[in-house]
Amino acid sequence: MPLHIDSIDDDPFHYLPAVHTAPGARGVLHTPIPFWRARASGLPEGLGALVVTSDLQAYDTDAVPPPERELIGHGVARELDALARAGELPPLITCGALLAGDLYAIPTLDKRGGLGDVDAVWDSFLERFRWVAGVGGNHDSFSGLPDLSRFSKTTARHPLDGDASELGGLEIAGISGLIGSSRRPWRRRPDDWRRLAAPLLASCPDVFILHEGPRIDDLPGNQVVNDALDGLEHPPLVVCGHSHWPAPLSTTRGGAQVLNVDFRVVVIEPA
Repeated sequence: MPLHIDSIDDDPFHYLPAVHTAPGARGVLHTPIPFWRARASGLPEGLGALVVTSDLQAYDTDAVPPPERELIGHGVARELDALARAGELPPLITCGALLAGDLYAIPTLDKRGGLGDVDAVWDSFLERFRWVAGVGGNHDSFSGLPDLSRFSKTTARHPLDGDASELGGLEIAGISGLIGSSRRPWRRRPDDWRRLAAPLLASCPDVFILHEGPRIDDLPGNQVVNDALDGLEHPPLVVCGHSHWPAPLSTTRGGAQVLNVDFRVVVIEPA
């Protein structure tokens, strides 16, 4: 049975405090990260849930000096663990985590963006989940480099950039970064992106993780992604971030479900 999100709650079931840089570097914002609950058909038997998030470009506090602040991705992983121990979620050892990029923020909180290592944030999820798969965002580096080549796959860790992994009965494909001709890190020219995407989508994955997703009506995204998805007989569940959408779930005109997890956490449980 194809993976399909059947429903998503109207409101978040939980929030985690976080502090991040305001647009235009106009100070800091204390904006909690919302946790949403969804239900899906087609999750493999034995998988308690899929936990999906991205763009956690924030810290736990601004009340301590920058070197003492902690990227909020660590707090998200701990909070999920606490919710599971309280019975609000399935045990995390039965769950998989999907990370759609941009887990770094500048610790001084005086400007947005930057580029920094997120290996340790991945490790925070790996300590708690059965497995973790994901892509790099345009603000992420791994072991000091803006690529995934040295961030090797293990039984539980599956960084994806033009490849796929079979995890617990789910085929998960992914492409890191953004589509564009800029020479900045994590950019891939449209034709190069299409060459990577075509064989991945031809293999009919259950999940397609991207940092930058498709454009849907007035929701921001990249038309190159739409072109790749349109016409697929069995479109995957697309997971993305990078640009914030008011609601987590939408659908392309071609019928692909798109789960936008920019600055949010979505827990997908069996229907």
